[in-house]
Amino acid sequence: MGIADTIRTSLMGLLIQETKPSDSSMLDQAEGIRQAMIGVLGDDAKFENPNLLRRIRYAEDIQSLWFLRSELMAALSQMYGEHRASDVMHHLNQMFKGYLADAKAIGNTKFSR
Repeated sequence: MGIADTIRTSLMGLLIQETKPSDSSMLDQAEGIRQAMIGVLGDDAKFENPNLLRRIRYAEDIQSLWFLRSELMAALSQMYGEHRASDVMHHLNQMFKGYLADAKAIGNTKFSR
């Protein structure tokens, strides 16, 4: 990619305004993500990962849940193995699209395919 392409891409990024999700949409999505994260930990989470479970339950917003993904990946890797955990995280990552300030970064995370 040359300098002209980089400048063009930067200018297009400035011109295109992404719509911000509504507050109620953000709350609904955060709760959906929270329930999905708790769900993948399974019924034994209160015994196996009580601290992580508590942090997920009381995370304030989507961004807080986003930052808990590495701990969740570690827990899932212990439970299911890294390959299965990575598959689960890929699906969870998709739930964050459009709800974070830098949504473009979601596809570039190490937990994505």
